[in-house]
Amino acid sequence: MSGKEYPDPTIRQKPIHRGDPTSRNKGNVFTWLTCFVFVLLPIAIDAAMQGGPAPTDPGVRGGAAGAGGEIAGLSVKEAKFFDAGLDVFVAVNSVQGTIANTEAGLGPRFNLDSCGGCHAQPATGGTSPFVNPQVGVATRNGAANTVPSFITLNGPVREARFRFVDPPANTIRDGGVHDLFTITGRMDATAAILVSLTLPASQVTWFSAFPHRCSEPA
Repeated sequence: MSGKEYPDPTIRQKPIHRGDPTSRNKGNVFTWLTCFVFVLLPIAIDAAMQGGPAPTDPGVRGGAAGAGGEIAGLSVKEAKFFDAGLDVFVAVNSVQGTIANTEAGLGPRFNLDSCGGCHAQPATGGTSPFVNPQVGVATRNGAANTVPSFITLNGPVREARFRFVDPPANTIRDGGVHDLFTITGRMDATAAILVSLTLPASQVTWFSAFPHRCSEPA
């Protein structure tokens, strides 16, 4: 014997591989899938979009607005309640109701003389109309208001909101809606009514169009 050992041919030997071919195949599949998802698929989608029709704006929908009316299924009482609310919503208010086709209740400060005037597009209850009614109401019936710079004839209806109620400390958030106009100068605003506008805000807790309903805190 030369001293060199040979494997026993009767014993099955375990084959030796540098790497598992099954694992190598799995790795290749994952690589190709990654390449397809992140590289080839976006390219294919972009090419398809380039070859398709260009996007177009269909414009304003034609026909009836499909809004502003009562919802389906209301009872008789509910429908009457809706109609009553709608009447109030579209009513035009003046200070004392002495102007034709108006009801009493405007002021002393206000944003418009009718709820429906601000909420009119595409139907009653909607959003701002094409022409902003706040520009006209600022001086209607003799009112002496100056139209703010952010209110324009062809712009949206706007309200004033303040960040804080206690400047300059600025520790209490406001969040409320503040009126832009007053009834000063209007033909239906008497001197007795206008006195409320000279009182400090802290002294006026509630005010109606009628002088005898103006109250001060105890």
